[in-house]
Amino acid sequence: MKTVDLIENKIMNAFKKDSLPSSIIFFGPGSQLEKDDFVFSVSFNLLKLKRNMSKEKFVSLASSNSIPDMMVFSKGATGSIKVDDIHKINDVISYSPFEAENRIFYFRDAETMTHQAQNALLKKIEEPASNNYFFLATSKQNSLLPTISSRCVSFYIPEII
Repeated sequence: MKTVDLIENKIMNAFKKDSLPSSIIFFGPGSQLEKDDFVFSVSFNLLKLKRNMSKEKFVSLASSNSIPDMMVFSKGATGSIKVDDIHKINDVISYSPFEAENRIFYFRDAETMTHQAQNALLKKIEEPASNNYFFLATSKQNSLLPTISSRCVSFYIPEII
């Protein structure tokens, strides 16, 4: 069994036992596409969608921010994730998920978050609402504020290719 499969199994087992932390950092040398594939695979199972959907369809919709209970944050034209992006979470976090049992906030290239954005995110992950999960993908574990890293569980995602 591949390392990424073992990690995914570990995450899903923790979820089934209701012991999955709400904030997780996925880091490692793999490409952002590899991290995306891994996060979307975990998210497909973790969200528990109320409608039937293939994994391929889910990945297509999630990567274009078309799944209402999975918000994907990416660096914009400026090359960073801004504090205004984090404020978008306020619009949904206090409500129940729309078409799933859980909600996921996925930060691609999390190391591109501005200092202000990281501080705003810190407030969200310190007191997460139930059924909300924060996934942060980065190439280097220490690229985020220590206060964020200390509140997250980290998983090393090796290069898959």
